[in-house]
Amino acid sequence: MLKFALVGCGGMANGWHAPTMLKDTDEAKVVALFDIVKEKTADFRQQLGHDSLLLLDHVGDVGFLGDISG
Repeated sequence: MLKFALVGCGGMANGWHAPTMLKDTDEAKVVALFDIVKEKTADFRQQLGHDSLLLLDHVGDVGFLGDISG
């Protein structure tokens, strides 16, 4: 399974990326969110109803997720 972070929680994420990428599938899963406006990230997670999504403080933190295959 491919696991990834969604970078950017604005209009494109709301209208296209998130609805497409967060569909239930065995092949891919969004595990984290990042936006330079921290409030957008938390609001977006709440809007999506996916409380398990990690909220990243810096886009560089994606590299520190390490092996997220579990």
